[in-house]
Formats: sequence, structure tokens, C-alpha cells
Amino acid sequence: MKRNWLSFVTFALGFAIAVPLVVLHADTPRMGIFSEAVSDPASQADGVMIANNITAEGAILGDFCLASLSVDVLDVTVTCAITAAAVATVVIQNESGSALDLAAHTQRVAVFKSGQF
Repeated sequence: MKRNWLSFVTFALGFAIAVPLVVLHADTPRMGIFSEAVSDPASQADGVMIANNITAEGAILGDFCLASLSVDVLDVTVTCAITAAAVATVVIQNESGSALDLAAHTQRVAVFKSGQF
């Protein structure tokens, strides 16, 4: 990966600290894999987990994965993992203490190759 787009900026807050600042130029390729799928899960009892597989072409085991939902997640936890080649699994677990019914929504995943860091 090219590192010539990385620059360092020093902020003065009574003392000097170096903070890396990533600056992406127009010729820098988009880093990551982005995918989405529509989901309309059934009502979830407390403690119940629902998993949804989303195709993420180019993803491999060991890559990093972040998930987001297009609705208020209320009191559920949302996690994402690469579970097979080109498959991101989004897991929604109800931790509210009562049944919840999430509205139909779009699940989006961002996958970052493990070698980028």
C-alpha cells in the first residue's frame, strides 16, 4: 500500500504531540469493500440473535468488518464478521429485556482488508 498520502500534523496543546492525519488524494483508490442488503427481521424475543449474510466480493477471513443499519437500533447489539470468502455476516441481538420488532431496513457493511493497517 502506498504511504505517500500519509502526512503528520503536530497540534500544540500546551505541549507538542504528533498525530497522524490521513489525507486521501483524488488518485488514491477507495480502500475497502462496501455492500448492502435489505432486511425485514421477524420480532425478536429478549436474548434472541438474528444473522444475515451479505455478499462482500473480495472479503476473506481475517478482514475487518463494520455494520450499520438504516433504522434506530433500539437496544440491540449489531456486530459484523467475515465468516467465509466474500461473505459478511451481520448479527443483531436483542438485549432490551423485552420483545422488539425492527422495521424493514438496509444493512450496510464496510470491509477493510487486514493488510491495510
